[in-house]
Amino acid sequence: MGHHYQLFEDPFASSMSLLEPDIFSGTGVHHHLAPSMQWLGLGNHGIPKKLSIPITVSRVLKYIPELQKQVEGLEKKKEELTRASCKPGVLTMRENTAPIVSATCIDDRDIMVQVGLVSTMAGDLPLSKCINVLENEGLRLISSSTSAFQNRTFYSLHLQVHICL
Repeated sequence: MGHHYQLFEDPFASSMSLLEPDIFSGTGVHHHLAPSMQWLGLGNHGIPKKLSIPITVSRVLKYIPELQKQVEGLEKKKEELTRASCKPGVLTMRENTAPIVSATCIDDRDIMVQVGLVSTMAGDLPLSKCINVLENEGLRLISSSTSAFQNRTFYSLHLQVHICL
């Protein structure tokens, strides 16, 4: 009679135990889970109550469409956010003037740095200034190039970690 039924092996059980007070108390971010867990036959602490198999199956079958609706809503939200972040012209001009910088480690010594900025701002951040800043950080310039496309200027810098002997 005193059997504990574990539905599946949970490798994250110890991590979840730290979150349980927030999740199931109704005070945490995921307070909406507590009623669902109770509805499925799980007590306030996620411990299964004894329910017959037909009742459990029935509840799960009713719960699945609710979860599907939540997933659909989240997918729509994700799609809207993705579309908004990829649309040209979404950012205001003030926000769009900040340089975009990416750095890629080619190997343990070589680094590729790419800078993209609005052409009108290229005077405020000339290539020579970028090189100077990077050299002061202990990098040595191997090669560089600039290009312009529409209203953007791009700097590409191949740098190497300078090792003092």
